[in-house]
Amino acid sequence: MLKIHINSKAYYLAHSEGWLNALSIYVYFCKEVSNRKFFFKPKQKTLSIQRMAQKLNISFNTLNTHLNTLSQKGLVFIRENEIEFISTKQMMQQHHKSVYVPGEVKTLKDIKIFLKSIPLLSNLYSQKRIIEKKEYLNYINAKAKKNFRLTKSEFKIFKAGLRKGKSTQDVNRKIIATISKVLDCISKKSSSTAVKYKKVLNGLNVFKCINSSQLLFSSVSYFDFTYLRSNDLVEFRYTFFKNGCIYKYYPTEFILH
Repeated sequence: MLKIHINSKAYYLAHSEGWLNALSIYVYFCKEVSNRKFFFKPKQKTLSIQRMAQKLNISFNTLNTHLNTLSQKGLVFIRENEIEFISTKQMMQQHHKSVYVPGEVKTLKDIKIFLKSIPLLSNLYSQKRIIEKKEYLNYINAKAKKNFRLTKSEFKIFKAGLRKGKSTQDVNRKIIATISKVLDCISKKSSSTAVKYKKVLNGLNVFKCINSSQLLFSSVSYFDFTYLRSNDLVEFRYTFFKNGCIYKYYPTEFILH
């Protein structure tokens, strides 16, 4: 599948107004169908939408609702004998900033997850930029300490660092993020939803998600586990039982490549 860019204004409207699932369908067909058009004979629009719904593995009513939403937003034209999704190029003419959807994100389910994960990705990239700035400042400070010649741009950064009192800084390339908090999917949906999100994000090869846990008790029964949790002897939210052991899990670590 192709990689595409979508209008960032359209994305943020979809996110704030609650029509991201409709936008996911738009993205899917822009990636899947080269001319973005579905032709049908007059009076066979319903049959055509049913076939599109079968392809997406969703119901006719769900797809029809999303198509009407996309039509209201100007992203699809529903005519007497065709359904046409506007090109991403036409969309970009309205607003030049874009959201990038990689080619690795292929299925409708993965596209939905990716679009809903953009706030998390934005947060992680912000942290990544901060880390890279710290690393570059450390590099410049090390050069200056050894009396190596600095370029004009490096000297400017070095002087700015001195003014702000920034010398060599500790840099940890591990980015810690509680995915359930950023995406709000464990508290409102389920932990299995968080697992799906992490699987898709891992496949983007930008960073690696690592889950870590600590063994608290071994050789215990599930009854012991429920007793300990109900009496607040172990943390209710951050512990789990597996194969006769009680574990505590920690926030997901994102290791940048």
